[in-house]
Amino acid sequence: MYYPPETRVSSLTTIRRERMLPVAGEVLVQPNQRVEPWDVVAQAAVPGGYHIVEIAQALKITEKEVPQCLLKHEGEDVKAGEPIAVRRGLFRRALRSPADGFLAAVGGGRALIEADTRVVELIAGMRGRVTEVRRNRGCIIETIGAIVQGIWGNNQEGHGVLKALSDSPHNTLTREDIKVGSQGAVILAGQALTLRALEFAQEMQVRGIIVGSLSIELLPAARAATFPIVVTEGWGAISMSPIIFDVLKSNDGREVALSAWLKTGWEQRRPEVIIPRVANEPPAEELAFDLVLEKGATVRVLRPPHTGATGTVLDFPALPRKLETGMTLRGAEIELISGQRIFVPLANLEWIH
Repeated sequence: MYYPPETRVSSLTTIRRERMLPVAGEVLVQPNQRVEPWDVVAQAAVPGGYHIVEIAQALKITEKEVPQCLLKHEGEDVKAGEPIAVRRGLFRRALRSPADGFLAAVGGGRALIEADTRVVELIAGMRGRVTEVRRNRGCIIETIGAIVQGIWGNNQEGHGVLKALSDSPHNTLTREDIKVGSQGAVILAGQALTLRALEFAQEMQVRGIIVGSLSIELLPAARAATFPIVVTEGWGAISMSPIIFDVLKSNDGREVALSAWLKTGWEQRRPEVIIPRVANEPPAEELAFDLVLEKGATVRVLRPPHTGATGTVLDFPALPRKLETGMTLRGAEIELISGQRIFVPLANLEWIH
């Protein structure tokens, strides 16, 4: 038996997601309440933390000189960017507060600033129904619709109307492909996108981008983007899986929710696209993880020379096979969407379901 890594791709299923505060707070919704992506479902006051400011070091003065350079004293409020100490003279130099708060203590040439408490608002993130409320922490929201999991995200979250700007999973999105009508939309690209396209998408204030792959050179710009970016395949120039592309393309014009988070606290997460839909009858539940790979399963190849290719498992040969690299490994016979049949080591397969 082999338990491969899995990627969830479904055109219609029941989806449940937890929405939890980082600390105890107030839950603002009730069971069975309908929510929209932008609705605040819970809020909490989070301590702002402390900032140590090296006054003597920054102003190049001795510890004994610090008191006479202070503009603020213990217990006084400070604003971010406000001068809290200044060295006077020919080479005047000011030291500014790193945050809103108050000056908690001064000593040893340093100042301790306690930042103001901030209120964290937790939004629903997707359209659905509250099925359970977790006291003081959050809730569980359920919806019916399509779901696509990605490989990488830029730790942003958002929602908008899906707009397919590519007719093929093999196309590269360029600056010229993004029209005025893309403003405020979630863009579905194909294989990749150019730097100019990413920069123009920022100017157009798009609400998100879904793309097959991303070049390493674009990583800094993608991380700095103010909207979510979900990558479905990986790095380089890998075409989007036709299965994933077809699910997304078939929902062109629908409201989508993008969660491009990779990690929240200690929890590792997969980026995902959720598309709520109306169903005439209840769809199947999301499948459990850690399922055994079987004949007939849809898989994606994770390593060269067929990286990103999608196909169906035909058989599991009883004996290991020798690869071009010289290694002898167990694997599966796969029929790709193109009709080509290949042998792939089990460790190089991912189950798409």
